[in-house]
Amino acid sequence: MKRVSTDSSITPKDPHILQDCSVVTDHIPLDILRKICFFLDDAKDVIHFGSVKRHWSLLLSDPPLWNSLLHKHFPYADAKLKPKTESLENLILYKRLAKITHNVRVRNYRFHTFQGYRAPIDCLKIWNGKCIFGVEDNTVKIWDPNTGQELQILKGHQDWVTCVTIWGDNCISGSNDLTIKIWDLRTGKELQTLTGHQGEIRCLKIWEDKLISCAQDWMIKIWDLHTGKEIRTLEGHEGWVLDLKIWGDKLISGSSDKTIKIWDLHTGKEIRTLKGHQNSIRCLKAWGDKLISGSEDGTIKIWDLHTGKEIRMLEGHEGWIFDLKIWGDKLISKSSVIKIWDLHTGQELHILRDCAEFIDRMVILGSTLVSSSRKIRIWDLHTGKKIGTLERYNEVTPFPYMKVSGGKLISSSSMIKIWNFE
Repeated sequence: MKRVSTDSSITPKDPHILQDCSVVTDHIPLDILRKICFFLDDAKDVIHFGSVKRHWSLLLSDPPLWNSLLHKHFPYADAKLKPKTESLENLILYKRLAKITHNVRVRNYRFHTFQGYRAPIDCLKIWNGKCIFGVEDNTVKIWDPNTGQELQILKGHQDWVTCVTIWGDNCISGSNDLTIKIWDLRTGKELQTLTGHQGEIRCLKIWEDKLISCAQDWMIKIWDLHTGKEIRTLEGHEGWVLDLKIWGDKLISGSSDKTIKIWDLHTGKEIRTLKGHQNSIRCLKAWGDKLISGSEDGTIKIWDLHTGKEIRMLEGHEGWIFDLKIWGDKLISKSSVIKIWDLHTGQELHILRDCAEFIDRMVILGSTLVSSSRKIRIWDLHTGKKIGTLERYNEVTPFPYMKVSGGKLISSSSMIKIWNFE
């Protein structure tokens, strides 16, 4: 939508013309204003539209509108942040996301870098604005991204920390030493050590007050987080379990045995096995009552979770599918290139090229996608076009981790870098 110019050379000189326009706009019904607002394609146009006339301030007290606009312009953040029903809070959230997206697009940020980590960082979580790192020096580190201060070091593992997750004020870490540890993040005290896996721990998930873990022993274990006791072991895969996804009271597991299994979390019983991929399943995403799987066979499959039937297959990648992200009704897949698909039709919409190096990570920030290799590139998710690159990034350590916390982009390998777009 074209913005009305404020150039005085084309602004009407006669105040009566402006007054007549105001009379007309003041009498536009709210439901019409709502429809006009919803069909705007850009967040900055929405903010501009809603502030033009005092009568249009009625839009500010329309929670359904702002919920709809959040879902339309920032679907990833809408799903993650779950805005409240109060219209003012929805508006504040919308304006915050619009500001972040604008700053990302024009690359307006404050940059910080913090050195001193001698061992590569293997995993990263955010807790109360703090960064939780699993490090290859066998420790978990808690760090304040605003000050660069290292707050705590959690010591106890005897090998690399490969995965971490958060449960309330507790950190749960999995390691190559075959153990899982539970820590109190307020005190740094180790609360429990869970043993039972016969392979290196690879993935941790929380379901209610239970922990679900998988390792390189082909097994999935469910633990009581209050007592640290093992509740049950899910056996059935004939290869490493590479990804886990929770869907209601069901657990979905993807394995190197080329199958996907769906389990009842209450009973531990296997409900069904999905077959069709020709190689290991690397990543899983749930989309409503559909499952999306990415495989080392280079294909993506969409399944009906109720029946286990394959709905469609997305082909076009020439290498392993390493990561999947859902943005509204779009799917973003990472292989040797990044592709954007329409989930309703399976149509390939965009290919994100301009990258000769292997793509390490991708994250969604506002309505943009950020990918890392030797450079960090920013992409417009609506058009698939490259917006630009971030300066001060020349990563030599492979597979750096990226995480988004609010308007901060955090990159970590043996060095921590932060781009603050708020």
